Amino acid sequence: MLSQNSKLTAQNSKPRLLVLTTSYPASETDLSGRFVAEWAESLTAYADVTVLAPPTNFTHVHPQTPDPRPQTLVLHRFSFPALGHPRLTSEADLRRTLQTDVAAWLELVPFHLAFLKKALELASQADAICSHWLFPAGLVGHLVARRKKIPHFMVEHSGGLRLLERLPGGTALLRKLVRDSAGCAVVSAELQALMIAQSPTLAAKIKVLPMGVLLAAAAPWRTVPKSQVKAELGLAPQKPVALFLGRHVEIKGLPTVLQALAGMDALQLVVAGDGPCRAEWERLAVSFRVPAQFIGAIYGKEKWKWLRAADVLVLPSRRFPNGQTEGTPVVCLEAFATGTPVIASAVGGLPELIRDGVNGRLLPPDKVFAWRIALQQVTEHHEVLAVWEPAALTAAAAHDWKNRGREYAEWMMRTEDQSRTED
Repeated sequence: MLSQNSKLTAQNSKPRLLVLTTSYPASETDLSGRFVAEWAESLTAYADVTVLAPPTNFTHVHPQTPDPRPQTLVLHRFSFPALGHPRLTSEADLRRTLQTDVAAWLELVPFHLAFLKKALELASQADAICSHWLFPAGLVGHLVARRKKIPHFMVEHSGGLRLLERLPGGTALLRKLVRDSAGCAVVSAELQALMIAQSPTLAAKIKVLPMGVLLAAAAPWRTVPKSQVKAELGLAPQKPVALFLGRHVEIKGLPTVLQALAGMDALQLVVAGDGPCRAEWERLAVSFRVPAQFIGAIYGKEKWKWLRAADVLVLPSRRFPNGQTEGTPVVCLEAFATGTPVIASAVGGLPELIRDGVNGRLLPPDKVFAWRIALQQVTEHHEVLAVWEPAALTAAAAHDWKNRGREYAEWMMRTEDQSRTED
């Protein structure tokens, strides 16, 4: 696709990349799939990017706020027949939706048919396809790429792999999708190992390429004293602040932090974001006597301001009994970009970002006692957080989207050239 031998390059035009994804934001206020949007935008320096995503219900629930960033790509959303507003939308957690809503199963066939039909139409003007998540986007991309005889790349974040593991014949489908692809990027070494365990012969196809962070967006906040930002937000300047920022879903694991903070009043806990678990978590905070401040979804400048105000970001992500974890939460890099250390569960790609005792702490998931000790240390040895700040900034700099976009473009170019040589 990005090869110098490309017919498009020879015509002094960028190659055309079609991106298939099941999650993509509707506006600046919509956080679903924001990392996919940033990934796609980072590639616009190297390709003309077109994105295809499911419909969204976001604007039915929230007032739409235009995204102020320049739109350097083309976005399409396919539609399909549904009873009322569709359930399989761009902001939906596909696994949870199928588990909890029987009506969602009725949408599966029309969803996939509409996805496939629109992808076939758009692929007529594409030189390559890249699918985010192995399933269902990876399957659609596989079928379209075979029909159009163009390269198919995939990026797996964890959720697609877990969906395939639950499907009859899912392991066989996983092997075929990866084997027939031009290449498959994964966001963590742990995820790479899990996929190779399914079939060691796939190892040559799978490469670790994490997501990135918008360093430029965080830059204005890096030099502002935390005490000043706290005061502007109505927080006690001298009292440590722990921030949780993410979707309110089970895998995020906030109850571990709430239980760990039971009866502790030396730390201010701020919970940002929204989702189906919010009401339950608010009840737990009251039950554990934790004066947590639930502030709802934050985005844009407000998000960066809260990240800078925090003395530490907490990511108590869980590992489910079936082995499912998060991939690599981008909010970890966003905290680092503002100089804020991170205390996180040692799951998914987080151990690849966090150096224990250098730019944060790594703790066992779901272990309340370990989390309580770590959070007590934040309040009793507050000075160590300032020592961790330079290392956090260094970690973020290595993941700037400007660099990540180039790495993804170079990966696609190399794998396409290699495939051409083998053919």
